[in-house]
Parts: sequence; C-alpha cells; structure tokens
Amino acid sequence: MQLPAQEPSSNGLVYNATKEMIQEGQLAVLNTISRQQNLFFIKTIFGMVVFVLVFLAALGFLVYYFFRPIESVEKNLSNELDTYKKDISQRFTEQSKNLQENYHSHFQKLYDQGQEGYKELLSFLLKLQKDYEQKILVKQKEELLLQQRSEKQQEKIQELNQSLSKAEWKILELEAQNKELLSKESLWKKEKESYQKEVEYLKKQLQERLTKEELESLKRDLEDGG
Repeated sequence: MQLPAQEPSSNGLVYNATKEMIQEGQLAVLNTISRQQNLFFIKTIFGMVVFVLVFLAALGFLVYYFFRPIESVEKNLSNELDTYKKDISQRFTEQSKNLQENYHSHFQKLYDQGQEGYKELLSFLLKLQKDYEQKILVKQKEELLLQQRSEKQQEKIQELNQSLSKAEWKILELEAQNKELLSKESLWKKEKESYQKEVEYLKKQLQERLTKEELESLKRDLEDGG
C-alpha cells in the first residue's frame, strides 16, 4: 500500500521523534539497568562485606567461646603446676632437712661410738703395756737369777780346778795324749788300707795289661832293686 507524497515528511518527523523517544527510552532503560546493576553490585559487595564481618564476628565468638575454656584450663593447669612445684619443693626441702638431721644424728652417733671405741682401745693398749712391762720385769728377774747361778757355778768350777792335784792334771794330760795317739793310729790304719787297695788295683791293672814274661821280668827287677 503506497502513502501519498505529503505524508512521508510528516510521518518521517513522527518516525524520527518516535525513534528519538525510543532511543531516549532505551538510554533511560539502559541507565536504569546500569544503575540497578551498579546498585546490585554495590549491594552485593556490601552484603559480602557484611557477611564477611558477620562471619568473622561469628568466628571470633566461636573462637572466644571454644578457647576461653581452654585458656581457663591452661590457667588451672598452670596454677596446679605451680602448686605442685611448690609442694614438691616444700617436700624436697623437708626431706633434705630430715636427711640432714638423720645424717648429723647418725654421724654424731658414730662419732660417739668411735670415741667410746677409742677409749676402749686406749685402755686395752694401756693394759697391754702394763702386762708387757710386768712380763719384762719378770724376765729381767729371771735373767738376774740365772746370771747369779751361773756366777756361782763358775766360782765352784774355779774352786774345783784349784783343788785338783798335779797328779790329776798329769793323768788328764796323759789321757789327752793317749786319745791323740789312738786318733793317729786310726788314721794310719786307714791310710794303710787305702795304700793296700791302691797296690791291689795296680797289680790287677798290670796283670791285665802285661804278659807272664813281662810280669816275671818286672818281679825280678823289683827283687834285684830291693
């Protein structure tokens, strides 16, 4: 369907106006959408920030809620540990004091016992010394008595020697000479027997080594020499 020639101009104006209006509307819509998008973006960011803050707050609350008992437990444990340390230190001090007292008392007891033992040892040594001195005195007296007896016997021997006569001395001298002669005779007999044994041994050696003729000749020579 074709329009009249005059209508295009008016319609064109209307079209252009409409187009402009549409474009303006589109721009307005786009601007509105853009603002809404920006607002949504801002709201989203704000919401995320709020969510993060709420989450952090909740997390902090949870941490505080869960870790506060742990902190109190740690404090209790620390207090109990301090109390235990003090108790142990006090017990150690008391035990050390008791051990020191026991050691001193035991050492004092041993020292007293040692003093008593030392006194007993001294008394025993003194008694032993007295016994030895007494025994030494007894031995000295015995030695003195023996010496006196020996001197008396020597005096008696001298008296007996002086009382012997010259004949008795001569008899004693002859007996001594007789003993000497008997000893010499016994010695001479031993030498004679030894000499005879040597002669017999030599004879046997000669008989074994020499013939009868040589032996007869040796005998004749000995007889001629004799």
